[in-house]
Amino acid sequence: MIVDLRVYTYLPSKYRKFLKGYEEIGFALTSKHLGKTLGIFRPESGLQNRTFQFFMYRDSPHRDACRRGMLADPAWGEFVRIDSDALLEQRNTLLQPTSFSALQTPDDLAPEPAADQPTRLFELRSWACLPDRYDSMAKLLAEGGAALLARHAPDVLGWFTATTGVDHRLFQLTAYADALARDNSRTAAGEDLEVKALVARLRQMTREEESQLLLPMPYSPTR
Repeated sequence: MIVDLRVYTYLPSKYRKFLKGYEEIGFALTSKHLGKTLGIFRPESGLQNRTFQFFMYRDSPHRDACRRGMLADPAWGEFVRIDSDALLEQRNTLLQPTSFSALQTPDDLAPEPAADQPTRLFELRSWACLPDRYDSMAKLLAEGGAALLARHAPDVLGWFTATTGVDHRLFQLTAYADALARDNSRTAAGEDLEVKALVARLRQMTREEESQLLLPMPYSPTR
């Protein structure tokens, strides 16, 4: 499976206008053409005026065929023209699930939740590994490290490795009931000696760590 993580940054003055247009027109078009949508999110922390879009494909030929179909759709060209002036930057990273990821295929995604289900808080974490330590870090996580990290944050949707962009980068997507649940998870992990020891080992293998809190759009399949 390939996960296409697309991060778009918009002009602040036109951000809300774009979100409205995407909800009314754009989401139906991407859902029609682009594989299976894992989720559409907006930032709760970090740089604002962004969207984070995750699309899942069986493989590269499937992704290429989907994108050709979308670009050939006149309705997509019309939508792009309407809101093209809102876009400031676009960036995409292709991801593959690791061997220890719960999410391995598009079929592993849970069915769309009921409309009355509470909206959760999501955290996208990434680790840029030292080039000569990537294999060691992946092995450590595969052999129990990922499960240990999930001891106090059990709703980990998936682990991924980047195949484009910055080399040797790992991603983890986790869901929490709310911000308080995340705070409690972090407190519990900080008091767990086994988790603290593991985190210390992982930090010796990385040169950079990032965390982005995300909130799902009302129409996001993953909420």
